[in-house]
Amino acid sequence: MREVTSPFTPDFTLVTVEAVCDPGDVATGGGHKFANAQTGWLVSTSAVPTGENDRWVVQATHREDGPQQITSQVICADLQ
Repeated sequence: MREVTSPFTPDFTLVTVEAVCDPGDVATGGGHKFANAQTGWLVSTSAVPTGENDRWVVQATHREDGPQQITSQVICADLQ
């Protein structure tokens, strides 16, 4: 599994985080986690984007507690 963490993001700001597989690998699943579980994140996307099967994309905003981080996770398979 690969993980990519966003920079600290201010309140009410949309952040996009992509975790990408190695070249030739395919994303078979993924998810996201929060650096601070107490923060109220609104996740609008957490999926493999259409036409880009080598990554997992998370788009989210949060509403409180100053700058926060979110992590995108991808599970990859080597199909070669």
